Amino acid sequence: MAQAQTRPQPPADFAWQAEIQVVDGDEVLASNAEGDDTMCRQFAQAIRRRYG
Repeated sequence: MAQAQTRPQPPADFAWQAEIQVVDGDEVLASNAEGDDTMCRQFAQAIRRRYG
């Protein structure tokens, strides 16, 4: 871990060129199509709906 912390890190303001979906079978629980914050909220809501 200490060695990994000495490696140069990219700036935190870069944007991934990736489309991410969290799926369960055929159901899309969350997607980053509208941004990462939206995807995180969608996923949290899906967990609350399923598990309370």
